[in-house]
Amino acid sequence: MRKSAMVKKVYDGDTVKIDRKIFGTDKIRLNKIDTPERGSPGYRKATNITKRMVDGKRISVEPVTKDKYGRLIANIYKDGKSVRARLKRQGF
Repeated sequence: MRKSAMVKKVYDGDTVKIDRKIFGTDKIRLNKIDTPERGSPGYRKATNITKRMVDGKRISVEPVTKDKYGRLIANIYKDGKSVRARLKRQGF
């Protein structure tokens, strides 16, 4: 079941913070994708793609599970388009 939320912050290409808690957390990590971390090649490109798509915008969140850090692992959509699919098309 998808839930609606507003993105407050993009941490990197695969992690965002939303304006409300879903399943006890407001930090979401994209399901089935791992973009480069800060300082690694491709970090800036992946982060910018995610920022352009969702930063400050309303998204749909489709929860999958939680990780060992307490982040919600989810599929994220903006206007019906998958953020993960966009990143994959860009080589991530």
